[in-house]
Amino acid sequence: MLQKLRAKSKNQTLFDQFRDYRLVDEKTIKNTTGLSQEHFLDLLSSLRSMRDSINRTKSQALAVFLFWLKTCLDQLTIASYFSLENRISISHMCQQVRDALTEDFVPYNLGLSLMGRDDWVKQNSEIA
Repeated sequence: MLQKLRAKSKNQTLFDQFRDYRLVDEKTIKNTTGLSQEHFLDLLSSLRSMRDSINRTKSQALAVFLFWLKTCLDQLTIASYFSLENRISISHMCQQVRDALTEDFVPYNLGLSLMGRDDWVKQNSEIA
């Protein structure tokens, strides 16, 4: 039985492995996304407006998006790497993740509104 499970797991594509992020090992996440497993899960949990669909999970879309950012490869090559049908699916996933990041992550983690003027001056002076 153990051999059957090993054989089945070897047949999974990288895209399939990210279907359930809890089953992806630290090394695969790091090599694919450039993030540690902890940071990947933090970012994934912040994408509240994004939902799983029939064709992909949030973790799959985020993994594809981060791989795209990390490698700067064209979408056709990324589709081949993840064993997906076409580049249009990559384009849609990246757009969905960008929209979710813009809505759910950026306002709470980036920008001037997060820091008061005094804090900004302290961190951006020549003495700092």
